[in-house]
Amino acid sequence: MPRRRLSADPARWRRRAVKLLLTYLLLALTLLSTRSLTRDVRPALLAARTQEKQLTQERDQRELRVQTLLADTRVRQWALQNGMVLTAEAPKTSRDLGTQAVPPLPQAPSEPLKVKIQWN
Repeated sequence: MPRRRLSADPARWRRRAVKLLLTYLLLALTLLSTRSLTRDVRPALLAARTQEKQLTQERDQRELRVQTLLADTRVRQWALQNGMVLTAEAPKTSRDLGTQAVPPLPQAPSEPLKVKIQWN
């Protein structure tokens, strides 16, 4: 590939300068339009971050409230207020099951189990 010699033609340099100028203008226009189209993104992200922080705090407070409501002492107090009795303090009843003989345990088969596999 032969090397092109630098030309001193002013028209050629003018075309190159106009191409570069148009390229830079197009790039600047693209960047400015992108920035103007996305100007609402950062405030929306900041608002979402603030809302997330508030919701996280609210969730933590609710979890703590649930844990205190489900504590053993609160459950025991609620049960006693509603007439429930502790198992250890509940009245026990017993009865005689009789003197019946216990049935014998099943015996293991004399032959080991055999499996036959048949392929179709």
